Amino acid sequence: MAKENTEIIWGRNLDYWFFSKELPSFNTLFVYRPNNSPPFISLGWPGNIGAFTAISKNFGIALLTSPLKTKKWKGVPDEVFTRQIIQENKTLEEATETIMPGFLPLGRNLTLVSPHTANFVELTPSKKAVRSLSQQGYLFVTNHFQTKDLQEEQAHNFPRPRKTSIPNEFFTLEGSKVREKKLRNLCLAKPLDVER
Repeated sequence: MAKENTEIIWGRNLDYWFFSKELPSFNTLFVYRPNNSPPFISLGWPGNIGAFTAISKNFGIALLTSPLKTKKWKGVPDEVFTRQIIQENKTLEEATETIMPGFLPLGRNLTLVSPHTANFVELTPSKKAVRSLSQQGYLFVTNHFQTKDLQEEQAHNFPRPRKTSIPNEFFTLEGSKVREKKLRNLCLAKPLDVER
């Protein structure tokens, strides 16, 4: 994500094509109007009650996997967790504060964006770290932790689907770092605006 003047530019690719070539064609936009909280939209797939990516009038949230060396088998499903965050919090600051370790069984990178600022929450079952926009107005996120304390728990290989033609490097810690560096270089090469 980047800042253009005072506004945030946020990109999210929900293709999941490495699991199924058909899945992206089923992307569905859900509109939720809960009784006691602000309305929000969520991009997902038919039958999914959670939220991989969601936006309310106050902030948005996106979920990325960041696999760990060890797994905990108890916790809230990812998409239900992110739906609770978007549905039960009114501001980005409130949402960042309420995200606590212990609820998710796996490592996750959560991007939270409001019109003028952004936070990135790195989360394991036992630890939490928050990163914010840099002085240059950028925040780069792929599938690995960038906070040193959490890197000790990071797995070197990520789960790979059985049937995929995607190269192995896409399912490694080093592959995630290469993607982050490429993204960083592309964004910093020249000024970033909505059109670019």
